Amino acid sequence: LSEFSVGLAPETLRKTSLIELEKGSLVNLERALRPSTRMGGHFVQGHVDGTGEIVELKPEGDSLWVKVKTGKEILRYIVPKGFIA
Repeated sequence: LSEFSVGLAPETLRKTSLIELEKGSLVNLERALRPSTRMGGHFVQGHVDGTGEIVELKPEGDSLWVKVKTGKEILRYIVPKGFIA
């Protein structure tokens, strides 16, 4: 199998850049993990509520500060020290 098709809901198309894809566009695909796979980091789940634009990347030691520009309607959902996926 060298290709497959997917369906995209209208809300997904409104809230992501997937509508801009053209034939031959590269996309990121990630394999599913087995339940027995050791994992680190944070588990996240949910729906896409909006998107943002990365406007600045600032290294600090072993970390990276990422500044994201988004609309005011999304900012009300973002809390200090909250997770964004």
